[in-house]
Amino acid sequence: MGMFDYLQFEGHEYQSKDTPRQACDQYKIDIDQEDRHTYLWYEDYDAKWVDDEEGHRWLGGHMETFNHRWIRCDDFNGKMRFYRAALEDKNESWKQDAWIEYNAIFKDGMLVHLKQVKKMEKVIRDGKVAVLVSPGFGGGWHTWHHVDELLFHPKLIDMVERGLRSDIDEAFIADLLGIIDHTSMPYLGGVEQLEVRWLPLGTEFIIEDYDGSEEITIKDHVEWMKA
Repeated sequence: MGMFDYLQFEGHEYQSKDTPRQACDQYKIDIDQEDRHTYLWYEDYDAKWVDDEEGHRWLGGHMETFNHRWIRCDDFNGKMRFYRAALEDKNESWKQDAWIEYNAIFKDGMLVHLKQVKKMEKVIRDGKVAVLVSPGFGGGWHTWHHVDELLFHPKLIDMVERGLRSDIDEAFIADLLGIIDHTSMPYLGGVEQLEVRWLPLGTEFIIEDYDGSEEITIKDHVEWMKA
């Protein structure tokens, strides 16, 4: 199974294999009351070896921790995945093997991106899946930001079908993706040209662009040349 650390977030205990210690230590994601930003914290402590009493000598003793204190992990950068079983969540625990999982990104210990991991949402009608492409020249959609969730997301499909492309701005996408730090915002230059294309469920495809103009290429329709 390997080692892991515990992580406290919004009143629940998670596990993570992406924290620095990996020694069943305690971390938390919480607000710094001074600057009001959210950071990763580590519960540091001092420790000493204590000899066990006679008759309790499996290892001869144990480590005793004391002077526990929370310190900010200002040197932590990068991604973190943390997760827990959904047994205590009334909205999820009825599902077999229900799992609650998040992906987070930290910069100098500060939380800049947080998104709950869910099964990819798609719009399916009459056995076909809605896919967003931007066929106009100048700026592509998926080929320029490579965020798969923005290729299929039901809210985006609905906005495009209702002609509300101009409302798909950075604030809308930040809320959709859980972006906290807007320096990680995906490129949205192709949004005004977005169109919905429908592919049979299970179709393997790629999106290619020429000078920003996107088109769908279906795997079964490609004829490879042979040297």
